Amino acid sequence: MSTKTGWMMLGAGALAGAAAALLYAPQSGYHSRRDLRRKSQRLYRRIEDKSAKAYDSTRSAVNGACKRSMNYLSGVAAPAGVWAWRRLGR
Repeated sequence: MSTKTGWMMLGAGALAGAAAALLYAPQSGYHSRRDLRRKSQRLYRRIEDKSAKAYDSTRSAVNGACKRSMNYLSGVAAPAGVWAWRRLGR
C-alpha cells in the first residue's frame, strides 16, 4: 500500500469515528450541531488563512523567479541583439 493510500484510509477512518462519536454523544442534538458548526467554522477560517498564506508565498516566489529570469535574459539578449545587428551590417 502506498503512503498516499494509507493517509486516505486514515482520514476515512477518522471521519467514520467522528460520525460514530456524534451518533453516540451524551449531548442533545442541538448542542452537538452547535458544537459541530462552531468547530467547522473555526476549521474553515484556519484553512482560509493557511491557503491565503500559501497563495501569497507562491505568488512571491513566482514573481521573484520572473524578475530573476528577466534580468538574466536582458543580460543575454541585449549583447546577442547587438552582435546580430552588427553582423547584418547596420
